[in-house]
Amino acid sequence: MRKSEIVKASENARFLNESNEVSRAFYTCPVMTKKLIVMGLYKIVPVFNPENYRKTDLSNLGDKFKWTDFSATFTIQEFCNVMGIENGGFQRESIEEAISTATKQTVLIKTLTDTTYLPWFSRANYNRPTGTIELVFNPFVMRAALDIRRKYSNIELDKVGKLRSFYAIRYYEICRSFYNTKGKFGNLPGEWHSFELPLDEIREMFQLGDLYKDRTNNFIVRIVKKPLEELNSVGLDFTVEAEIIRKGGGRKIRGIIFKCREIAPLKQIKAEDTSEARKAKRETNRDKIRMEKARSLPEWAQVAADVRAAAEDTDTFIPDGLMFDVAVFTEMQRRGIVR
Repeated sequence: MRKSEIVKASENARFLNESNEVSRAFYTCPVMTKKLIVMGLYKIVPVFNPENYRKTDLSNLGDKFKWTDFSATFTIQEFCNVMGIENGGFQRESIEEAISTATKQTVLIKTLTDTTYLPWFSRANYNRPTGTIELVFNPFVMRAALDIRRKYSNIELDKVGKLRSFYAIRYYEICRSFYNTKGKFGNLPGEWHSFELPLDEIREMFQLGDLYKDRTNNFIVRIVKKPLEELNSVGLDFTVEAEIIRKGGGRKIRGIIFKCREIAPLKQIKAEDTSEARKAKRETNRDKIRMEKARSLPEWAQVAADVRAAAEDTDTFIPDGLMFDVAVFTEMQRRGIVR
C-alpha cells in the first residue's frame, strides 16, 4: 500500500453528531444540496445540546419550538472553509443553484403504518451582497435529526466536502452509523459492518425509482462500487468494501454488506519538531505502513482469528484498533510471514 493511501489525521477537523435515523433516511438530492444540509445541521445541532433537552419529549418537538429556532446562518466563505473546498466562481454557482432548489428537496420518513414525505427546509435565502446563506429546517424533520441521545454518527465535514458523489456521502453516513458495532458481534477489533441491505432497500433509501432497475450489474458498478472507490480515496480513518450476498450461493444478488476497517493515521511531522521527534514519527509511520501492507496479505485474516481465539482461551484482554494490528503483525513476524 502506498504511503498516500494511509490517512493523515486532521488537527482542525469539524464533526457533526448526526442521528442514525437521518444517516439511514430515504431521500435523494443534488450533491451540493446534501452538503448544505450537513452544514446546516452542523450549525444547529450544538444549539440543542443533548444536556439541554435530555428530558424533553421529542414527540412534540415540532410544537415546542418555533420554526425560527431551526434557522442556520453562515456565509459561503465559512461553508467552503468548513467543507475544505475552494471558494471559486464555479463553487458559488453550484451553491446558488442548490439554494434555489433547496425547498423542493424532501425526505421520506417511514414507520410501520405510515409513509410521510417532508421538505427538508421551510425557507432558503441567499444574500448576495454579504454572501450569507440562511436555511430554515422543517421542525418535523429536526425531530429526528436532533435525537442523538441514543445512537448517532460522527460525520467529519471536510470529508463530506471532498466527496463529489451523493451516493459516496450517503455511504459515508451509513457506514459511520454502524460504528458502535466495532469489535462486537463477531467483528474483529477495529472492524465493523452494516447489516445486510437488500438491493431494493438501497434503491428506496436513495430514491432511485426505475434507475438501473433491470440492470443489476450497472447498479452494482455505478451505485455501489464507484462511490465506494471515491469514498476510499479521500483520506478517511477507515476503509469500506462491499460484500455481495447471493441467493442460495447462485448468481442472483440478494443484498450487500458494507464492511469497514479502521486505518491507523500517520504521525504528522511539523516544522517545530525536534530531530528526535521527527525520527520517532518517521519510525512509527514506517511501522504503520508495514502493517498496512501485511493486512493486504491473505494470511492476515487467519492470523487475526488465531490471535483473537488465543486471547479468548486465556481470558486475555483483546486490544482494539492499532494495538490489535500490532499483535497480529507481531505474530506474523514470529511465523515468518513478514519481516
